[in-house]
Amino acid sequence: MTRTSTSFASMPRSARLYVAGVMGAAAAAILASALLGPWSNPRDWAAWLALSLAAALAQLLVVRTEKNQSYHLTITFVVASALVLPPGMVALLVLVQHGPEWVREKYTWYIAGFNIANYVLDALLAAAMFGLISDETPGRWAAGAMTAAFMFVLANHLLLAIVLKLGRGHSMRSTGLFSASGLATDLACAVLGVALTFFVKNDAWLVPAAVLPLLLVYRSMRIPALHRAESRQARLISYGLSAVADAPPDRLLAEALAVACEVLGADCGYLIENGKAPRVRCEQNLRLVGNELEDELMGATGAAMAGSLPVLVEDFAKEERFAYGSAMRRMGAVSALIVPIPGWPASLGAMAVFTTKSRSFALDDVQFLQGLSAIAAAVVSRERAELALHESEERRQALLDDMLRAEEEERLRIATELHDDTIQVMTASLLELDTLTRTMDSCEIAATRERIVRARGTLGEAVERTRRLTFELRPPLLEASGLSCAVEELAEQSGRDAGFRSFVRADVDRYPFVIEDLTYRIMREALSNVRKHAHARTVHIRLWESRGRLHGSVRDDGVGFDVNSALDRRRMRLHLGLDALIERVRLAGGDVRISSRPGNGSRLTFSFPLDHEEHSRPAHGLGLVHSA
Repeated sequence: MTRTSTSFASMPRSARLYVAGVMGAAAAAILASALLGPWSNPRDWAAWLALSLAAALAQLLVVRTEKNQSYHLTITFVVASALVLPPGMVALLVLVQHGPEWVREKYTWYIAGFNIANYVLDALLAAAMFGLISDETPGRWAAGAMTAAFMFVLANHLLLAIVLKLGRGHSMRSTGLFSASGLATDLACAVLGVALTFFVKNDAWLVPAAVLPLLLVYRSMRIPALHRAESRQARLISYGLSAVADAPPDRLLAEALAVACEVLGADCGYLIENGKAPRVRCEQNLRLVGNELEDELMGATGAAMAGSLPVLVEDFAKEERFAYGSAMRRMGAVSALIVPIPGWPASLGAMAVFTTKSRSFALDDVQFLQGLSAIAAAVVSRERAELALHESEERRQALLDDMLRAEEEERLRIATELHDDTIQVMTASLLELDTLTRTMDSCEIAATRERIVRARGTLGEAVERTRRLTFELRPPLLEASGLSCAVEELAEQSGRDAGFRSFVRADVDRYPFVIEDLTYRIMREALSNVRKHAHARTVHIRLWESRGRLHGSVRDDGVGFDVNSALDRRRMRLHLGLDALIERVRLAGGDVRISSRPGNGSRLTFSFPLDHEEHSRPAHGLGLVHSA
């Protein structure tokens, strides 16, 4: 018995007709055998019940081969039923036999139907051959029973071979159904069915002698599969340990592909990483050139990446779902197994292996390649995380350099103002005083009074400018009275300088200096941008506390600006102040939102936790919103 992954509609027309013909023949045979009877013998029903239960249980003990074929111990009990039960009960037993397997495996209708029809025709053929040859003599009975067993196995393999040839293009030889090992396994089970029947007829105490060998047969069939599974598991573990080690990602991904091709017996393969521009990370006996990568992404590989599900192609020549890529045509690829490299929200890529001969990949093949792709996903994710961390560190370093440069520029501005403004004013005052001294010596009272007034005004202006500069550096009002008073004075001073009216609402308390200083710096930078660029008439400022966080907003009715341009690192006019503001809030564990549009004013809002310990935690991020 075999499994197929294609839909009924996608099968070739000849295969669909053949499957329908086998199912129709089985239905006619069931109807004919039901009419033959008999149905009233209690001993027959007791035997039917025992054999049905045994056959249903044995049907679940399946062993699958690398060629995706499956072997059961069920043949023993079906052959026994063909030798002791009426034809109608034999057909009914086959129906019951496949019930548990159908529930567990969830076969599609045409697979389940063909499997049942196959066994019905095999069993009824065996029963007919036994009826034609056997009689009460031991020799004839043995000849009839052995012939029935042989015909059951032959018909079973023949029906399967034909469907594989029509449906998948496999030759009789490539299926392995007529190999010595393939025939011998089923013949051994069938002959045990003959022995089981003989013991039941002659000495029921010898029945265990026919049943117990079934366990040995099952174990012998399982050993290769167990060894294969154990070997594959060891390879996965070995590769997983290699991936944990600090090895280059390219080498690890190439090793994954090499292991896949070796274990699955593939002739070539590749591993594609998905991203802004998909690229081939590694290849095995295959080199994609020109537009061949685009061809692959438009075909089965692209379908696997988009659907996040494995894709199996048994024969590209008969494949109707996907295009036959130029690289596959150049390599002469016939079959393919492609699995996505899992990721979120989209797959990270795909791993694909190809064979130049027709190959039906089994479920454990798919699971093995999926295991490799899961480890490859961890390698790719770790590489991307390290790259993102490196880029983030570069951005952080660049921003730190900008902040240091801004600080140096601020120091230069202060020094320039002191030199070009305050010191010049004070020097002028000294000159006025020197002149005043000479005037007093000549007793010019009116001129002396005028120069005194002028010197006093000059010194008063110098004091005011020095006081304002000192207030910008470290406002005394912030330490003395807190945020409310300091922000109100800052807004009033900024409004006098720029000609706008300010409205301040501050529903805040006193906080540690680090919090008040941070908030004041944010407000100073925001109002500085309004003063320099907004040309606003009114500015609304608000501070409030909510759920353990301090919130603030600065809203103006000025000319507005383009947020992206303002934060573009290539435009040096605005971004230093805004970047510094944003970075300060992020380092405090908070976030900043800036919304603006040219001609419609702007709004800056921020919040950060009041818990001082939060200020050393990683940043939550930045949100930039353009107002509609």
